[in-house]
Amino acid sequence: MSSSSHPVRDYPVCCLHPGCTAKPFKRRADLDRHYKHRHAPESLKESFNCDYPRCSRRLDPFHRLDHFRDHLREYHKEDIEKRGAGQEGDVAWLQGRKVSWSWWRCSKCLRRVHIDRSGYECPDCRTSCQVRRKEARQRD
Repeated sequence: MSSSSHPVRDYPVCCLHPGCTAKPFKRRADLDRHYKHRHAPESLKESFNCDYPRCSRRLDPFHRLDHFRDHLREYHKEDIEKRGAGQEGDVAWLQGRKVSWSWWRCSKCLRRVHIDRSGYECPDCRTSCQVRRKEARQRD
């Protein structure tokens, strides 16, 4: 055990599903995600369809929220920041993004939030729009 509040594990966590050949996972969260996406019944698996009308992924959903987030950030150039994004280069990065004055995308649940209806708080998860993203929408 380390002296910090989080114990240090020196062993992997393994999938115990019968017949599963997955390699051991370093983190419990990775094992939980594996169970959710590989062994859960299809009816319980989440899916995330892209909400852009002409996108091919509109009918071919993502099954992981992080992959959907990457798609929105990289393919559609949305202004969803990566975790731990530093201050350096943020202005230039934000200028290269597609920013709509009428809506923003919640960085937690990825819902499209219309400003005229909900302002800058997501009605689903109550996450607030980051200050830089809000300011970018309020510029003329």
